[in-house]
Amino acid sequence: LQFVVTSLSDDGVTLGTDSTYQFNRYAIGGTTEVEKTNVAKDVGTYYLIIRGMSNYTGSVQRVFYIDPLEVTLSWTAPESLVYDGKGKTPTVVVSNLLGEDECDVTASLTANNDNENVGSFTFTATALSNGNYILPENAVSPEFTITKAQVEIPTADTTTFTYNGQEQTYTLTESELYTITNNVQTNAGTYTVWCKVVGDSNHSDSDPVSVNVEILPKTVSVCIRRTDCRRL
Repeated sequence: LQFVVTSLSDDGVTLGTDSTYQFNRYAIGGTTEVEKTNVAKDVGTYYLIIRGMSNYTGSVQRVFYIDPLEVTLSWTAPESLVYDGKGKTPTVVVSNLLGEDECDVTASLTANNDNENVGSFTFTATALSNGNYILPENAVSPEFTITKAQVEIPTADTTTFTYNGQEQTYTLTESELYTITNNVQTNAGTYTVWCKVVGDSNHSDSDPVSVNVEILPKTVSVCIRRTDCRRL
């Protein structure tokens, strides 16, 4: 901001429009001179004494105010909004900075919101690093929505069982999210084992997946005569 005098009259002293002026900037309410300049950039209150020079005399005092600029916030959604048990945090920047100004934004999860589990949440900007800017009255982000995760059923175990007269169990990596049926068998044969994800508030159901599991007959030895045994 640059202060320029075009015409000025104060207390009966008139300064012409072609005069040479000296601006003396003071701290508001004080007597300590800050600098001789008619240029001000940063937010604040400027107390100036304007004095005529050369063929002009007299002085006047003026107070000028520079208010902070309200920022425009630009929000970017987290890289992934699929549930993974971790908090989701958007990024936010100021999109209307002037010149080479820099300004970081501090933002936090809006009160009573949850950014870890499935559902919608918002963040609220709470502070700026540059005092020449001010947050808008509504500094809340758009809503972001976390969606349910799809649980992958583990790759089928290729174990082949052999009949041993006892129950044998086909197992997958343990998880409370899926159920296995028809996986406990005793006799030799081929069985279809079913696996299905039973979703919860953060996970989706899945279509049932089947795998064939085989229990091979046990190989036995048969003796035809005492001195001649053959394996069948």
